Amino acid sequence: MAAKQNNAGSILDRITDLPVRKRRGRLKVFVGYAPGVGKTCAMLSDAHEEQKEGIDIVVGYIEHYARPYTAALLEGLELLPYIKISNKESSTKEFDLDQALQRSPDLILLDDLAHTNAAGCRHKKRYQDVEELLRAGIHVYTTMNVQQIESLTDIVYSITGISVNERIPDSVFNSADQVELVDIEPDDLIGRLNKGKIYPEEENTQAHLFTKENLTALREIALRNTASQLNRIAEQISEQAITNEFDTKEHILVCLSSAASNKKVIRTAARMAAAFHGHFTALFVETPEARELTSKNKAELRENLRLAKQMGAQIATMYGDDIPGQIAEYVKTSRVSKIVLGRSPYKRRGLAKSNVMDKLTALLPNIEIYIIPYTQSSFYKNAIKYTQDGSHITIFARHERHIVIVEISDDGPGISSEEVKVRLFEMFYTADNIHGDGRRGLGLGLSLCKSIVNAHGGTIGVKDNVPKGTVFYFTLQAEEVNVHE
Repeated sequence: MAAKQNNAGSILDRITDLPVRKRRGRLKVFVGYAPGVGKTCAMLSDAHEEQKEGIDIVVGYIEHYARPYTAALLEGLELLPYIKISNKESSTKEFDLDQALQRSPDLILLDDLAHTNAAGCRHKKRYQDVEELLRAGIHVYTTMNVQQIESLTDIVYSITGISVNERIPDSVFNSADQVELVDIEPDDLIGRLNKGKIYPEEENTQAHLFTKENLTALREIALRNTASQLNRIAEQISEQAITNEFDTKEHILVCLSSAASNKKVIRTAARMAAAFHGHFTALFVETPEARELTSKNKAELRENLRLAKQMGAQIATMYGDDIPGQIAEYVKTSRVSKIVLGRSPYKRRGLAKSNVMDKLTALLPNIEIYIIPYTQSSFYKNAIKYTQDGSHITIFARHERHIVIVEISDDGPGISSEEVKVRLFEMFYTADNIHGDGRRGLGLGLSLCKSIVNAHGGTIGVKDNVPKGTVFYFTLQAEEVNVHE
């Protein structure tokens, strides 16, 4: 391992000797929806055009997987030597950040923004290397796949069944000055794979990703997120002259807990904050009970705090026994406009979730509150609520290949109108008939279920039960878990 990567004095000397730059570097990200769409080639082609204009360009690190057309595009560009990182088991080649800073080109090319550096490099992740280059005034071109954005982790897994280990915080993607979507038809991409143009045959470990259904869904996500970032960039440019914007911006608050499911709530709130271009805060209310958390729960809470910070949230802590009261106090003093809460399947000791909602609604009548519920709850409640006395309700789940199917059926009077079946999942829609006890909902429960299931790549519906009654069902991607953890 090269000594200069760990020599603090040498690093400081090198940075001190760098020419002074007046402005921060600019970041351009080439985004694809899967490996092999042509991100690296697009980046190299743009670099050649910039070079013709007299721009000083250096290739910092490129993954070409022995692809001849990628190697051909490297010709004529200066290649920065890699740094060799060695350990007991193996050695790897990494981007040499110190040498890049010393060379100080106008523009540097770096593949794979989400890459995890080998132990011994100054930064753990490549996007942290990029941040240091930008601070030094060096422009950066880089590449990534859309599934590597942190807030999309759950959605991508529900579509592909693949866990993406190398990810970047949303804030890194959102900070890009330019974004270019590199697109190709899914059928053409599959053709490239089959011809060995993406990976050498012995290195093709992602063949199961390359189905037309997976690629089509990932392509849609890439198109949507790239368009959102382009809109964000345009708005930032138009808002540069606007000052004192805090009063008019949305402020999204997510409530933290030690539950593993809190991660999905955090990611949902982060996507909401991004959609509204608003401020994002994560609040933890520390009660006396927090001292009794198990080691596992404390570790989970730390992970949730880390994720919230990574997603761009400001962390805030309130202390007291009255959780709704502490949340309300923070909301009023910090100008929060929307609250995002998770719904746990368990009741906290001495505090029912309904009481939290009731108190928050009473304390904050003008604040929008979003609950991220467990999908099954509205199904169960509807089955119980609208089934006559003496009828039976059956809950059945089965596993078919990579799909879990859950059905809640009853033998009540059923739903005779086809129009009702079609519209039942629409927001604020309720059937015309009011049941025997006069109960009638607001038409939100099933609509929320549909939104959640669809967001996770599932399907939802209703059908007749034979010989009578109704069956509500939904499907989700199966996930393997270790029951001993």
